[in-house]
Amino acid sequence: MVNIEKEGNMDRFPVLRGISVSLKILAVLVLVAGILIGLVGRGTGNQLGAIATFGTFLIAAIYAIGLWVSAEMIGVLLAIEENTRQSASLMARLTPTSTVTGATPASTERPIGRR
Repeated sequence: MVNIEKEGNMDRFPVLRGISVSLKILAVLVLVAGILIGLVGRGTGNQLGAIATFGTFLIAAIYAIGLWVSAEMIGVLLAIEENTRQSASLMARLTPTSTVTGATPASTERPIGRR
């Protein structure tokens, strides 16, 4: 049996962790780029420039939030995997190895409809 507890948290799924960090960096870059592009568009001075600025800010914010949420979802899935692994390890230590798996105690309830 492999000792699960010796494996570090960061040793498992390094590519997914890298993708998560990359998505967060990309989210920040998208937000900054959207702000900069919106500010440049604001310089036109007419009402269309104001609408374009607001639209650029809004779209950049939506994309940035979506990227950040995607990165966080990867983190949540990795945390679920880690918690499941720890729970399985604890259950393996608590459960005696000599018991028969799948055995259930006899039911003391009477079947419905019988007396």
